[in-house]
Amino acid sequence: LIKLLAAQMPLMELQQLPDFGEIFAVYDDQGMIMPRVLINAPTEGGGYDAYLLDYGEHIHLGGSEPIFGLPKDLASMPAEAIRCEVRNHEVAHMIPFLYQHVRLRILTNNGNDLQAEFLKESNMQSGSNCRLVHQSFASHGATKDKEITEALPEASFVSVAPRDLGSVVRIEVTYINSPTQIFVQFVEDATPLVWSKTDVAESEQKLKCAPRPLDVVLALYNDGFYYRAQIIDDNDGMFKIFYVDYGNTEFVTIDSLAHCNNARSLKPHRAVSCFIEGIKCISSSARGQSAECVEFLKSTILNSQFDVLLVSQLPDGYVIRLLDHYAQISTQMIKRGYVQP
Repeated sequence: LIKLLAAQMPLMELQQLPDFGEIFAVYDDQGMIMPRVLINAPTEGGGYDAYLLDYGEHIHLGGSEPIFGLPKDLASMPAEAIRCEVRNHEVAHMIPFLYQHVRLRILTNNGNDLQAEFLKESNMQSGSNCRLVHQSFASHGATKDKEITEALPEASFVSVAPRDLGSVVRIEVTYINSPTQIFVQFVEDATPLVWSKTDVAESEQKLKCAPRPLDVVLALYNDGFYYRAQIIDDNDGMFKIFYVDYGNTEFVTIDSLAHCNNARSLKPHRAVSCFIEGIKCISSSARGQSAECVEFLKSTILNSQFDVLLVSQLPDGYVIRLLDHYAQISTQMIKRGYVQP
């Protein structure tokens, strides 16, 4: 990580942004450093919200930054930044301690983040006003100013293999998001990720504290099974969640949410965003037609398995070409006035 941060590793430059959640490196020419990063979501006005997983910081990527692929062993190393809830200090009052070395007493470690007390008698040492601080490592691998705590549990899973553009793949449509965008799963992927109430330990079925945006949890669906979901928003006790293996969103209360351990949460997300080639949405003034088109797609392709051609790649998915008798669907939508060529 030190060599990577100092831009001292030979890496292959990427020509396009990777998928959401995939870890890569970005070169910061201002600081002449190369931190690890992943994309979270598109932002209004263009570009993407990205997360520096070794610093806990969000940055904006416009798409023109030099980015580089990482070898698997480096991409899979645990994040250095650990989210910490400080029990006895207002976060807003901790600004004077920014880039300072302080001491914390660890109270709890739930495997995802820490709860701690700020020791006010800390003998503070100045770090640097540089956004990303270089630190020397102790023999055990932690930075010398850190206190050792229990390691996160190990998790073993199979990474999603990259798909070759121009190849034909079999998909199952799991959600219709708009007249042009659908969410799919690749059929050859492993067994569906779904858990019954007996699969989830009783101690995990109730969250000990409210989840935060981007947390991955288990959500109890109306069929009585748990599915993986990511917290999108939180407003007055209602959580907007995104089902990461299916593509649909929902508003739920905390009573419907359960803890998702690392062995489950770290598995690659199965839902893949796909845009249908050759069509575009009509103007927002015809929302009724848009809703009717979604219903038309639900009746023709939802929960169906069929082959598609991968035309091009997007930061969060693919542009696909429908094949065989499904190829007529685009023409039918144009004739019905649902979409434009």
